[in-house]
Amino acid sequence: MTLRYLPPSETRTTYVATRRRSLNFESVGGEPAAALEVTRRAPHEAPAYVSRRYVVIGLNKGSDMKKDNHETSDSRAPGFAHERRESFVARGAVSAVITTRSGDVSVRASRDHEVSVVLGSNRAGRDEVLRRAIITFDDARGTLEIETIPRAKGRSSGVLRDWLTTNVDDVDVIVTLPEGSDLQVTTMSGDTHVGVALGEVKITSASGDVVATDTLDDFDVRTASGDVTAGRVLKRLRCRVASGDVTCTGAAQKTDITSASGDVVVTATDPGALSVNSASGDVTVLVSSGLGVDVTGNTMSGSLRSAIDLSAGDAGDSDQLSFIKVNTMSGDIVIDRARR
Repeated sequence: MTLRYLPPSETRTTYVATRRRSLNFESVGGEPAAALEVTRRAPHEAPAYVSRRYVVIGLNKGSDMKKDNHETSDSRAPGFAHERRESFVARGAVSAVITTRSGDVSVRASRDHEVSVVLGSNRAGRDEVLRRAIITFDDARGTLEIETIPRAKGRSSGVLRDWLTTNVDDVDVIVTLPEGSDLQVTTMSGDTHVGVALGEVKITSASGDVVATDTLDDFDVRTASGDVTAGRVLKRLRCRVASGDVTCTGAAQKTDITSASGDVVVTATDPGALSVNSASGDVTVLVSSGLGVDVTGNTMSGSLRSAIDLSAGDAGDSDQLSFIKVNTMSGDIVIDRARR
């Protein structure tokens, strides 16, 4: 562990570089500046085979819209005053892409490979928004796409700006997916909650909170001012936050966390490489019992404290080693053992 002093001239240069690496904090202070984050992924090339593709726009046979809170067949989904439900049967894990502007997104585990979608709102006058929302499911390719407020066709910046500023209240999204599915969520200000074990998950948000409580293979999350809470991530965790706090209870084999001003608390449970870069937030790394550590910590004006003996790497007789690298401008760095 090293503690370096930098003269004022180098301090400013390093500080600016850190802010640029941390999602360009000044540029994402307002939602419109983060417009590129909501660009929808281009559709896949048409497959060589013929597949069934269900495009549900508004009402059709098999869809259900209601205006009361009577019980439904899916007891896990809360009732909305205004809602629309669609359900499909998947062959296995699917790849889901969800695009909202301000609606909350909740993803849960499905039963018997069923894929269900609930769009809902408790505000009056939401029927037209529910009808216009697009839900597309392709059973052969295993893809699900949801767009709560469809954008006009075109690529001009004006079209995107109109979509961002148009005065239309969004609706919430509740989706059930088979375990092992992939997920991509893009939202401006809605919160995202993932409560099912998934494969690759990518979430982009301007100001919404992100919570993932189950095990994920790969987790890539970006948010300007929302908090991020993650459970166990197996392979790769990438997290870039401007001003939100980050908490992870099970770091991946390779973990990279960048924060401008939020606090970071991460637990290393298995061997791997953990890197945290913070401009002004405090960083706490908790290490599971029996796991050896190799720590490099740098701070300019904060303090460095460790409850673990780092002089010999604290590896002891264990061949399980976690490489930890923490850099912060003015925050404190704490290395400690995780409590059971």
